[in-house]
This record gives sequence, structure tokens and C-alpha cells, in this order.
Amino acid sequence: WVNRTLIWSDATSLRIHVSALDGTNVRTLISTGLNNPRALTLHPFKGYMFWSDWDPANPRIERASIADGSGRITIASGSSVIQQPNGLTVDFIDNRVFWVDAGLKRVKSANLDGSGRVDVWNLASTHPYALTLFVDRVFVTDWQRARIETARKYKGNDRVTLLINVHQPGDIHAVHPTRQELSQPDVNECVVQNGGCEQLCVNKIASFQCACSSGFT
Repeated sequence: WVNRTLIWSDATSLRIHVSALDGTNVRTLISTGLNNPRALTLHPFKGYMFWSDWDPANPRIERASIADGSGRITIASGSSVIQQPNGLTVDFIDNRVFWVDAGLKRVKSANLDGSGRVDVWNLASTHPYALTLFVDRVFVTDWQRARIETARKYKGNDRVTLLINVHQPGDIHAVHPTRQELSQPDVNECVVQNGGCEQLCVNKIASFQCACSSGFT
């Protein structure tokens, strides 16, 4: 809703791409170093994208720029820290990234640079799949127990089962105007006439960047 672009990970080509909302002007952001990409989430107010990788030799969560894939860093890695990172979401209020790990059966969070990592919620789930946030609560889907549960995002307390007998609940999102308005730092230049760009316009903090589809310069 900020950049008005679509970003996705491809587990077959092992790449991360961006395009206009109508699917045109496809550009490759990440083309190397992916093994088994899973979830992907964005922090458009900071210009970051985060993705999880089920690489059996090095399961991890990484971060890079939405604009061009630069500034790539690892947020969490190592089998003692992370095993099967499934869902990802960003807390725009506290500027933290949250993930659910199907191997460790936990919800974890960290600062946007990977520091300050904490265990939020030790799950009884046998296959947690996706998660989302709204205000001070985290919501998790469970494939094996066919349910959706919620708890407080700081310590995992006040746990509530919201729905049961939900057949293999997949992704989950909290949709509310405040999720799109919090901490907006600047004006999105791409909103007006695509920022004057011929193909892709990518909003950046206090500026913007025109980008070409892959194969164009």
C-alpha cells in the first residue's frame, strides 16, 4: 500500500522479485544465496524486506532493501536459534520482526537488525505455520491441531484459542487502517504519476528511486 508494488519469493527459481501491481515490469531483487525460501514480509516505512529460508544446512532469516536488494544481512541463523522458520510479520509499533518456528515450536522476535532476540511463546503446536500482529497481540495458525490462537506479543501470556477445526489454516493477516498509518516517515512520491518513472517507482525514506525491469537499463 506504500510502494504500490508486489514482492514475492520463488522457491523454484530461488529468487525474489518485484513488479507493478498488475504484474508488469518484473525486476529481480535477490538472485543468489537462496536455498528454500518460505515466508516474506515488508517494513515499507523503513524500506526493508525480510524472508525466511528453510536451508537444511543453514536455516535463517535475512533482510535487504526493498528498492534494490542491497544491504543484505542475516537476522537469525544456526540450528540452535532457528530450525524451520515459517511465518514472518513486522511490528510497526516497536520496529521488531516476529517469526514462528515449526521446528522449535516457538514464536520469536528480534530488532530489525537481529539484535535483542527473545522467545515470545513456547507453543504446544506440532506444526505452527503463519502469524500476524495487531496492537499488542500475536496470532498463530496451527496445521496439525487445526486452530488459530493468540497471545500477548511481549511474553506470550493471556493465551486464547480463537478458532478450532480449521482445516490446515495457512497464512493469516490483520487488516486495519492503523496497520497502514503507523510511523509513516515521509510522503510517497510514487503515488503521483508513478513518480515520473517509466517503469517501477520505489519509495525510499525522504526520496524515491526509478527502477527498470530485468533486462532493461
